[in-house]
Amino acid sequence: MWVYLWCLLLIIPGIIKSIAYSMSMYIIADNPNVGVRNALKLSMKMTKGYKMDIFVMYLSFIGWNILCVFTLGIGSLWLMPYMQTTYSNMYHRLKKISIENGVCTEQEFKGEVHPVLK
Repeated sequence: MWVYLWCLLLIIPGIIKSIAYSMSMYIIADNPNVGVRNALKLSMKMTKGYKMDIFVMYLSFIGWNILCVFTLGIGSLWLMPYMQTTYSNMYHRLKKISIENGVCTEQEFKGEVHPVLK
């Protein structure tokens, strides 16, 4: 919903925000105790400064997606797991970097941060 609202402004802000929110699904999958809003905030913190890297990673799969069209979708059987593994590795890398640099804490990823401290 938030990405859709950002896309109403213009296409480019919608793309930027979708990249900023892209790690929230992995945050919630990693620890369901983290709320949705906290996952979105953590995702924005994690991706700050790395949005261009994530965008280039997304662009790197365009050729593979075109190849899947030529195989009538059969290539997707191999491409989708490969893409999801790449995205999850990006999440783990960004999580490690954000904890090491002090951008986020391990407690935030566990959902243990007191509401007053946010």
